[in-house]
Amino acid sequence: MSFGENLSELRRSRGITQKDLATSLTVTVQAISKWENNVCYPSADLYPIIAEFFGVSIDRLFGYSYVKEEDTVEDIERRVDTIEQNGDKIRALNDGLRKFPDSTRLKLSLAKVLTKVAKSTSDEKDVSTFADKAISLCQAVISSSESRDESDSALCLLCELYMLQGDLNQALLTSQRISELNYDARIRNEATIISGIYDLDNLVLFCKNNIEKCYKTVKCLIELLTDAYGASSNVAGAADLTNANEILTKLYSKYFS
Repeated sequence: MSFGENLSELRRSRGITQKDLATSLTVTVQAISKWENNVCYPSADLYPIIAEFFGVSIDRLFGYSYVKEEDTVEDIERRVDTIEQNGDKIRALNDGLRKFPDSTRLKLSLAKVLTKVAKSTSDEKDVSTFADKAISLCQAVISSSESRDESDSALCLLCELYMLQGDLNQALLTSQRISELNYDARIRNEATIISGIYDLDNLVLFCKNNIEKCYKTVKCLIELLTDAYGASSNVAGAADLTNANEILTKLYSKYFS
């Protein structure tokens, strides 16, 4: 169960009203209601006070006593994949992050869901709220992840979020931080952002420059493989590659040179 469900269960099992609990914790009844409905959560300094009030451990507040010891980040991600509603996904990932607060994988997964929600809502205030939370999570992943792919995924998501907020300049600067190891993702993001700026001249120049880089790389690889096939007496394979190289050269010369 989630924190809110556990809190509500503990309160009801002891015959305590939301008002009684609010008075004991020196908070509002509205705050208790929001906690129990997983709208928001108490500040960290309140958890030991709440646990002491009910005579339980902090783990019990979050339902960890019901979680198997072998529960891992991978298990949480698998469970989240089976959940259909985005709101339930968000709650499950938040619960996971309370158990694994340093997990960049869970932070990135939560940022992806929040971005999806931000893109699907028509309320500008909600868009801003969800996007800001996702941006904060992406920045946390970038600053602490040891995985280059993970950091690049967070940067790609940041590009999307900044574009959603209309900050195309920040999106472009962010795309340029994506590593060369993920060159294709970097180029796709930059081209999309430039297209969003409606700068046709720069878009044409950018696309032509990168098509040229791709063309030269593919041409080099085809020629190397052709030579290898020739050396291994794979005559048919070498002939096919020679033909492919000629077609590629004609296409490039006609449309992009």
